[in-house]
Amino acid sequence: MTLASSIVVALISLIHTAKIDAGLTCLACSYTFAGEDGSTDLQCVTDVYNFTRTFHVSCTHVCVTKTVYTRDYKRINSIARGCGFEEVNKCDLPDSVYPTCEVSCKSRDACNDQSGDLWSMMGDPGNGSPETSVSAVTWVLLHLAVLCKTMTSE
Repeated sequence: MTLASSIVVALISLIHTAKIDAGLTCLACSYTFAGEDGSTDLQCVTDVYNFTRTFHVSCTHVCVTKTVYTRDYKRINSIARGCGFEEVNKCDLPDSVYPTCEVSCKSRDACNDQSGDLWSMMGDPGNGSPETSVSAVTWVLLHLAVLCKTMTSE
């Protein structure tokens, strides 16, 4: 093998390794309720692929969508999509000052493309509608499982 072909093989190997280490591609954008109707940048919440300020970013661990609401999940205050370091799938209780839902994924590139209204997507345990929500018991069990996992991993 000549020196030139050895260099080419080394470069191809380096490029391939760099590609693997790059992780996955996630969608990144943000929204903050502003003005009277909060419509500025709302596409980050409702139509992330057609939002002109959505970026594709390389992430090393997971893609994340984090949505902050007003008390009782009445309105979305802000949303942030991008990279995260840990797997998470949770919503705060509705009586929190600023209840927050956060979901991560790593199943495919741009997996954080779901609706930004995570509370509606994950279901309200108090609304009693099994078609659109999980039951209160399931909701509590899911949160207990996350808590147990967190406690055992520390």
